[in-house]
Amino acid sequence: MLPNSKITAFSNSRTQKIYIDYKAKEKGLKNLTVITGNVVDYEFEKENFDRVVSIEVSFTGFELGSLLMR
Repeated sequence: MLPNSKITAFSNSRTQKIYIDYKAKEKGLKNLTVITGNVVDYEFEKENFDRVVSIEVSFTGFELGSLLMR
C-alpha cells in the first residue's frame, strides 16, 4: 500500500514500536519508520511532511500549547 510513500510513525511506547515494526515486517512494508519519544520534547529533523495524522493522542492544555508553538 502506497509503495512510493515514506511513512514515519511516532509513539511514546517502546513496546508499541516493537509491535508496529513486527507487523510491518510481517506485511512486507519497507517504507515505514517508527520513532519513539515524547512528541512535546522530540527534536524532529528539518523534514517536510505533506500529511500528518494523529491517532489516539491526548494532551494537557500546556503540552498541546507547547507543541503547537514549535
